[in-house]
Amino acid sequence: MAKLTRPTVAQFVFGYFSDHFHMPQSYFKEDTNLRDDLLYTNESLVELGKWINWSNWHSAYVMPSEIAKCETIGDIIDLIWKKAK
Repeated sequence: MAKLTRPTVAQFVFGYFSDHFHMPQSYFKEDTNLRDDLLYTNESLVELGKWINWSNWHSAYVMPSEIAKCETIGDIIDLIWKKAK
């Protein structure tokens, strides 16, 4: 298995948002605000967390309370990066 890097985590997260919104990955930035720009709620963030856990990507498992605290896409990248290491 290839060594996990933060850019790899970012690619995974940007890929999710690209697929979810049917937009190119270049549309999303790390400072994209989840609530203001993408209209995410705590509930929709918890659903995203369930998807991350279901994907079992590098054994990254996020708790609902952790992902609900995320404000930006970069926060999600950092959370998964921390959990997958």
